[in-house]
Amino acid sequence: MDGWIQPMIEKREAEALALVVAACRPAKATRWDQAGVMAALAKVRHLALADVAMAAIRAAADSTVKTPGVLGNPTTHHWREKVTEPTSTFEPYDVAKVCGICDQPRRRCTTNPHSGHDFIPKPAVLANAKPRPEMP
Repeated sequence: MDGWIQPMIEKREAEALALVVAACRPAKATRWDQAGVMAALAKVRHLALADVAMAAIRAAADSTVKTPGVLGNPTTHHWREKVTEPTSTFEPYDVAKVCGICDQPRRRCTTNPHSGHDFIPKPAVLANAKPRPEMP
């Protein structure tokens, strides 16, 4: 430890994070070496590990960032959480929109070339189902 600041990020944590951050670089982006990442992390070792880790991974995933030096600057946009749109929309379960044969939503059932059957709503299949025989 140097100086009067108690580090919130220990050396072993920084080494582990540096390894992950270097591995998070996109395929065609400039590679970052672990030593460069460690040097940048040393500048922000007084901050919370979770905040540093999230910002470092966001920066590493940004192919426009050429060097890990940006990690040592908490004023960059990598330190702010991104507001994202959900990747899929939630659709409530509706038994009438589910196939009674493959148990898939209508869209997935009808577009699957390997299903080998037409869409039949689950209620129709259940209505025609034979009751199970009673156990002796």
